[in-house]
Amino acid sequence: MTNTPTNELLVVSGDSNALTVFKPDTQTGFLYSQSFSKQHNDKLALEGASDISYESNNGIAIVSSFYSGSLSTFKRNAKGFFTHIETLSDHIDIKQAFRNYEKVTDKDTLKLLGAWDSLISKDNKTLYVASYQSNSVSKFEVQSSGKLNHLGQLMSNYDWGKPTSIVQSNDTNWLYVNGFEQSKISVLHKGETGKYTLSQTIVNGKDQIQTMQNPQQIASTPNNQYLFVAASKSNALNVFKRNTSKQFELIQSINQQQTNGLSGACCVVYSDKHNLVFAAGEADKGLLLFKQSPKNGQLILIDHIKHSNTYDIKGVSSISLSQDQQSLYVSTGKNNEIFIFELP
Repeated sequence: MTNTPTNELLVVSGDSNALTVFKPDTQTGFLYSQSFSKQHNDKLALEGASDISYESNNGIAIVSSFYSGSLSTFKRNAKGFFTHIETLSDHIDIKQAFRNYEKVTDKDTLKLLGAWDSLISKDNKTLYVASYQSNSVSKFEVQSSGKLNHLGQLMSNYDWGKPTSIVQSNDTNWLYVNGFEQSKISVLHKGETGKYTLSQTIVNGKDQIQTMQNPQQIASTPNNQYLFVAASKSNALNVFKRNTSKQFELIQSINQQQTNGLSGACCVVYSDKHNLVFAAGEADKGLLLFKQSPKNGQLILIDHIKHSNTYDIKGVSSISLSQDQQSLYVSTGKNNEIFIFELP
């Protein structure tokens, strides 16, 4: 789920295999505008639609789909509506890929099997895609037409540990990729050559880190000094701080025993405008709000929001901020709901 500079809300659904567009409305907040699914267009491959990125210079929405192993692009036309441009896929049967990946390795040229998370670079030119089953981070040039040019793999011989989340620093010098199955975070730095190389690997079970099993999502501060990692199997939110040697070390771990709301910890977002961290557990209830201490960088729980009007918030599957950081969007996977909170 993401929003555009014109405040449209773009929502993907892995169960409905669809992309839905909502336009802002002064009376109701948002109104339905468009939807795309294979049911309405045989050319679309949106099975298990998992994430969406938006390239703002040319109005291009890019959907990554886990089960289709694909990327689908949509571009805004002169009337303000999105049209489907293309779908990239190696057309590999996902059941076969999960049953015996070795048999389809040669066919997996785009490395999009289990495409989970995507990221548009800060210059709006490069798309990075973290693919779980391909165990890869793929790179694509985003063309103004809405088409994608495959640029190969980021660190092609590296074992990412089945990635599900990727974050880039504001200065573009750092990339953070989590490896779900190997419970590790790969920290990459861009050198003088302009290429990313591995700077550090943060691994559960090492350096006194015991609460980072199956990290599902990462967030970072704009100054690259702090990382926040939601680990689903550990039911925990971990805070890492960069030391004088430019290496991250664990400074705080908040788990389900300390506060409710982190069972199946799946989602974490940082707002530098408010100095707040928002987190939730997919197997739990509510949304957690933390304030970051300016003294030591640790998080202080300030609220656990369990209800919105008459609706219970449970089973949160994603959290995202609007581009102006004035709105917070919270979606629930099984209950098919989106909660919108206005931030002060």
